[in-house]
Amino acid sequence: MAFFLGVYNLGNTVTQAIAPIIAAAVISIFGYSAIFFVSFGFALVGGICMLQIKSVAR
Repeated sequence: MAFFLGVYNLGNTVTQAIAPIIAAAVISIFGYSAIFFVSFGFALVGGICMLQIKSVAR
């Protein structure tokens, strides 16, 4: 259980640390409205990655 919580915490922390950097880069290059397209792309990639999971060992 502790390992799962560690991985879960790491997944949340790393993404919250990287998101402002990516957002700042996208806003400076493409403009503010591009954030919505980038977030859609990341959500799509995340959904596809979750669909690739076949089974989970307990």
